[in-house]
Amino acid sequence: MTDAHGTVPDHPAPSAAYWAGAAAAGTAVRRGGHRLVAGASTDPLTGVRGVLVEYADPGAFTDGTLEAVLVDLHAPVGAATPRPASTASISSASISSASISSASISSASISSASTARVQVRTPADTVLPPPWRRSVTYISRTGPLSDPPRPAGLRIVPAGGALWPPVRDWMARAVRQGAAEQGLPAPEEAVAAAVDEVLGEPGAAVLVALLDDRPVGHAVLLTGARDTVTDRAFVELWDVLVEPGAPGAADCRDALVAAAADRAAGLRLPLLGHVVHRAEEAASRALTSLLVRGWHTDHTYWTATANAPAPAPASAPAPASAPDAAPPATTAPHPTPTSNGTPR
Repeated sequence: MTDAHGTVPDHPAPSAAYWAGAAAAGTAVRRGGHRLVAGASTDPLTGVRGVLVEYADPGAFTDGTLEAVLVDLHAPVGAATPRPASTASISSASISSASISSASISSASISSASTARVQVRTPADTVLPPPWRRSVTYISRTGPLSDPPRPAGLRIVPAGGALWPPVRDWMARAVRQGAAEQGLPAPEEAVAAAVDEVLGEPGAAVLVALLDDRPVGHAVLLTGARDTVTDRAFVELWDVLVEPGAPGAADCRDALVAAAADRAAGLRLPLLGHVVHRAEEAASRALTSLLVRGWHTDHTYWTATANAPAPAPASAPAPASAPDAAPPATTAPHPTPTSNGTPR
């Protein structure tokens, strides 16, 4: 079901295997009648520490449960941990694109890390108020795209042989730029490791745009991707990039995205792309354009900075089983900026 803003409210529920894994790892929390999966995390690319709420029942965003759990994790957000607004359609954010990588959730207290980053995954139709800001929005579409205009002399081919050096260079550039847009460090050894990790993913595929036999851009696909929370299979458009100076650059990029959509349609899977919201901007014209062109909001990651520990809000619901400390270690995905192309 799709509304006027391109969201898909009927999002698949978390899988039974996901809940079993979270419970075994100690990251599952039940509070105020809601289920959450949360804990301290460290970003593998940047080394930035923080807290990740990978899942929360929708009601946890509107009745103070999210804030109460963040207080338990020594990561209150906002001067008085304000209650989030009611769920509503996505309205605005600024754009670039990104990817996802794994981060470990640990039992380490972050009470002394007053600048720790807190990230929360929400369904497509949920909006969190300031100080939360959108960090990454995942967008999806199903089926092939209509045939876009193609510049004369354009061919889309699989990467191989002499095409790998420019591909790796583009991917590394994407990682650096995506991190920079979020105001995060990206050491070169971590950048190289991120590129290797993506290319080593099962089902990784790279399409290269050749213009008069000269490589001008690429699309990186993960055809074996699965959503950790829902266990839903999809094809991820990890990155799409065309050199800005290439003749007909926009049309070349459209052709790459159309080829990616064809690959996903051939596998009978949805295609998911993602846009990173620059830390210093608030406008979202590019995302709005994508939604108008047939993409749909799938889910969103939000980011805020944790304050020093504070007492739980008086109005917070009493826990059914409150954690005594941050949950112990497990592994869960969370957004790390790693690309700079935008699906079109």
